[in-house]
Amino acid sequence: MRTPTPTGAGRWLSAFKKFRSRKYNPHNEDNLKRAIQWAQDDDERNDLLQALARLEKRKRKPQGGGSRTQLSNELLDGFAGFYQTAPRRPYCTNDPRYGQHIRPLHTAVKMSHMQPNPPGMVHWLVFDIDHSDAVDAWQRAGLLQPQLVMRNTENGHAHAAWRLSSPVCSTDIGRAKPMRYARAVQRAMLKALDADSGYSGGLLKTPGHKAWETIVAADIVPYSLSDLAQSLDLRATANRTASEDIDTAGLGRNCTMFEIGRKWAYTAISGYWGPAGYDVWRQAVTARLSDINAQFPVPLLDSEVRATAKSIARWTWRNITPASRANLIARTHTSEQQAERGRRAQNQAAAGRASAKIRRAVTAGLRALAHQLVLQGLSTREIAHELDVNQSTVVRWLR
Repeated sequence: MRTPTPTGAGRWLSAFKKFRSRKYNPHNEDNLKRAIQWAQDDDERNDLLQALARLEKRKRKPQGGGSRTQLSNELLDGFAGFYQTAPRRPYCTNDPRYGQHIRPLHTAVKMSHMQPNPPGMVHWLVFDIDHSDAVDAWQRAGLLQPQLVMRNTENGHAHAAWRLSSPVCSTDIGRAKPMRYARAVQRAMLKALDADSGYSGGLLKTPGHKAWETIVAADIVPYSLSDLAQSLDLRATANRTASEDIDTAGLGRNCTMFEIGRKWAYTAISGYWGPAGYDVWRQAVTARLSDINAQFPVPLLDSEVRATAKSIARWTWRNITPASRANLIARTHTSEQQAERGRRAQNQAAAGRASAKIRRAVTAGLRALAHQLVLQGLSTREIAHELDVNQSTVVRWLR
C-alpha cells in the first residue's frame, strides 16, 4: 500500500475502519505507523493511535483452537451428546423474530436458539410442541422418551429432540430410501405429538441455556428409525396420494425440493453443456432450488439448499453428458420402438374417433327427444331435468 500523504491520513483511517480484517494483519500495522507520522492534528493522531492499539491487542489474541475445542467438557459430555453432533458454525439467535446469524459453536451456545443439525445431515428429529403440558406429550402419544426437552417455564411449551443412532443424509449423496423412511417417521411423530407442522426444525431452543428448563435423559442411547417406528402407525403415510405427498414441513421439504429440483435438472442441463460450464450450471441449480424453497411456509436454511444444489449439480454434470444423452436416445428410439409407438398412436386415434362417433349419436338422440318433449308442452327447464343436461344445451338444440 502506498505511503499516505499528509492530507491522506484521515482518509486512510476511515478506509481502515471500513475494510479492516478480523484477524491481525502486519501490513495494517506498518501503514498505521506511517499514517501517524503524517497526522495533521492531535484528534487524528489519537484516532490512529487507538486503531493501532486495537490492532496490537488483536495481534496478542490467540487465533487457533476450533469452535468445538473451546467448549467445556460439561457441554461436550452432557446434553445427550448434542454438542458433539452440532454444526461447527451454526445459525443462532436470541430472538428468531429478528433474524439469525452464523457464529462459531462456542458463541452459539450462549444464544437462546441454535441450529441442531449440520447441513445435509440429520442427527436429531426435533419438534415444537405448543401445549402447556408439552413435557409429557411423548408419554400421551405412546412414543419413546426424547433425549432432550427444552421447556419454556412461562407457558409450558417445549422443543423435544430424539437423537438418531445413524444420521440420515438429506441430500442426493445419500440413499433415497432412508430419507423417505425418516420423513415418514417424522410425519407420524408430528401427528402423534400434535406438534406444530409449520416448525422447520432449523432452530432449536439451545440445550442448557438459562432461558429454558432443560430435561436430559442421559441414560437413553440414540434410537434407530426402526425403534421410533415401532410405536407409530406409518400406514397413513404410506397411503398418501401423489398430491398429498408434496410435503412442506420438516424433512418433507428436503424430499420435495430434491424431487422437483432433480427432475428439472435432468432436462435443463443440456443448456449448460460446454467448456467451463459447471460453475454456471451449479449457480443455476442453486437458484432453482432457492425458488422452490421460497414457496415453503417455513423455508429451509440456505446452507441446506446449497448442499442439495451441489449434490444435484455434481451428479447431473457427471452422469448426463451429450454422449450419455445420445446413447439414451439410441437405446429408446430404435425403428422397432418407433413403429410400436406409431401403432399405439394409431390405435388411440381410432379409439378416439369411435368414441366421438358414439357421442355424436347419443347427442342426436337426445336432441330429437328434446324436440318431441317441447311439442308435448314441456318447458326447457323441465326438458333439461328429464334429460339430465343443462338448460342452455336444450335451448341450443331447439334453435
